[in-house]
Amino acid sequence: MAVPGSTRAHPFRFWTGLAPRDWAAVAVALIAVTLPDVMPVMVAALQRQFGIGPEAAGAVVSANMGGILLATAFAPLLLARARERTLLHAGLAVMVAGNIATIFVADYGVLIGVRALSGLGEGLACAVAYGLMARSARPGVSVSLYAAGQNVIAAGGMAILTLMMAAHGPAIFYIAVSVVALPALLLVPIATRDAPPRAVASLRRPVPAAGIAPLVAIFLVFTGMGLSWTFLERIGSAHGLAAAGIATLLSLAASAGMVGPLLAALVADALRFRPVLLAVAGAVVLAAIGLGIGGGAVVMIAAACLLRFTWAFVYPFLFRLMAEREPSGRAATVTPLATAAASTVAPVLGGTLLERVGLGALLGGSAALVLAGLLLALWIAPHARKPAA
Repeated sequence: MAVPGSTRAHPFRFWTGLAPRDWAAVAVALIAVTLPDVMPVMVAALQRQFGIGPEAAGAVVSANMGGILLATAFAPLLLARARERTLLHAGLAVMVAGNIATIFVADYGVLIGVRALSGLGEGLACAVAYGLMARSARPGVSVSLYAAGQNVIAAGGMAILTLMMAAHGPAIFYIAVSVVALPALLLVPIATRDAPPRAVASLRRPVPAAGIAPLVAIFLVFTGMGLSWTFLERIGSAHGLAAAGIATLLSLAASAGMVGPLLAALVADALRFRPVLLAVAGAVVLAAIGLGIGGGAVVMIAAACLLRFTWAFVYPFLFRLMAEREPSGRAATVTPLATAAASTVAPVLGGTLLERVGLGALLGGSAALVLAGLLLALWIAPHARKPAA
């Protein structure tokens, strides 16, 4: 989607064509999801601070994620009542307040409530930022940078926060994530300044019909990919890989996931939807075959890397498709809900298929769901507007 009066940026120069507001929207979205990106460190902080076990810490994390999902679900309704700038400031303020309050909480029940409240702020800020990214000059590039940034935060943030906690105790975790969030409050006016106009949301239909199919496609693709990704370690073990081989497989696959959005940022506006979706469909089938037949460590690692790369690579194109079909950005605000729902369904469905039927059913179901999502995207892609010249 192009902003009126703008010129189309060179497709292979992702740093051009984005206005300051577009960069600010990406930054605000990244800051809002900092805590979920470093969730393993948060679990460690909770266990050290409150002396609780993994089950109790997991319940706290679930409360936090539940708050994020709830806020995301209601974001379109809130956008019908309030301005984006107001909602971003409110969400970020609640998020920071919840993080600071966690330092002083002593009761477990109160802790659950505080983390749920903080999650509401995180989810609201992220949802609104998603809507802004969908209305950027280059939505596919914006979400590519967002996805790549998440990987950087996860890799660097977890290492840095772990060292800080070892030196200064668990409270430093919440102080650090709160300090990191403060710049977002300053970026909000930039992210919302001169933003392309959004359609006024309807309370009766907060998500336009044009945005439903892309959301379903994203859900199907994420669920299918998640089936295989969640049990990648089990798949490696089933084919006789040793611990060192499995560790290498997981590490290289994660690295492939970091390369995917970066490459997508370079070519998001240069490639048409249909060739990309067809190529991804072929790659998914090849990855499923490779993971199914085994064939040694090299084949397994190649298949796992292909799976993770295609997942990370295709997402910006699906997001761009949604942005072009539904340019108001209202459907984009609930994109995190679709991906989170997929992340919830995939482990349960995958575990059931693997335990009750077998590895073939897991990989076949994974490929089938991804292909269903891609076919849906292919069906609606011809109706999407081509980027303006």
